[in-house]
Amino acid sequence: MRKQIDRIKLGFMLSMVPTLVRRAARRQTPQRARLYELLGEAPFVFQVRTHDGAAGWFELRDGALQFHRGVHVRPDFSQTWRSASDAVKVLASRDESAMLRSLEDGSCRLGGRFAVALWFNEAMKLARPGQFDRH
Repeated sequence: MRKQIDRIKLGFMLSMVPTLVRRAARRQTPQRARLYELLGEAPFVFQVRTHDGAAGWFELRDGALQFHRGVHVRPDFSQTWRSASDAVKVLASRDESAMLRSLEDGSCRLGGRFAVALWFNEAMKLARPGQFDRH
């Protein structure tokens, strides 16, 4: 039961990413221009999957980021997690070193074009709610 709940949590978290990015692109912040630049870059597919069955992928195309459930046959970059629980714990954390620790302990493997991962990391920092709203 716990594994199912973690897969649902992960799927929900991932499905909300395009909404967060669109919302951030509409906000009047200095980072808005950079986010529009990122959205205008070359198309790619970024996949997140787990060994316990959760999977989804993001596609950047024509200035829009979309999320799709399931497995993509040829992603440009892929994160493969040991479990949905591991993925939720790390991806929801504001501690940037959590990802490094997950790579060290083997709970996450990365593969593909790392420029895509860097793009995604920067876009998520810009889109994170409240990140730049504080004064």
